[in-house]
Amino acid sequence: MFTVQSNGNVVKWLTDPLLKGDRNFCPPAELHLDIGANGIAFDKNGTSLFVVNTDRASIIRVPIMNDGSAGKPELFVGPDCKNLNGADGIVVDKDGSIIIAVNKLNKIVRVSMDKKITALESDGILDFPASVKIDNGTAGQEHILYITNFGFVSAGKHLTPRVALLKAGLG
Repeated sequence: MFTVQSNGNVVKWLTDPLLKGDRNFCPPAELHLDIGANGIAFDKNGTSLFVVNTDRASIIRVPIMNDGSAGKPELFVGPDCKNLNGADGIVVDKDGSIIIAVNKLNKIVRVSMDKKITALESDGILDFPASVKIDNGTAGQEHILYITNFGFVSAGKHLTPRVALLKAGLG
């Protein structure tokens, strides 16, 4: 992981084995390249960074030190090939829980701070969901989750990909 300084210089921020990809970790491998650290999101306090490891079906928590440097990464959840294989886009909800687009499994999952994983949506209109974003709205407005369908695997199988921007209420 890298940071870009105000002068444009790119500097290594963090290297750790927990962030490395391994396409064969959760078989079957669908891609011909390793994808490790992928989606990132700050916790609700801004004191840690959550990073998903796409291939290793896990969430890594990286403490952020007072000087902005990375603390020692730790495994927060996983590996869990049944629920997190292909974890990609990530966002932290207002209650601190993590919502993840799990593209290889066609799922959107919520991971609570007590590390319980709940599927919010699976299959249906999902087609390799890649990114998620929350609009918490203002008082009295709906709490909305936006999801992008990337359609990558469908296209690779010569099917018609369902590329889309989806909108779902979170309650």
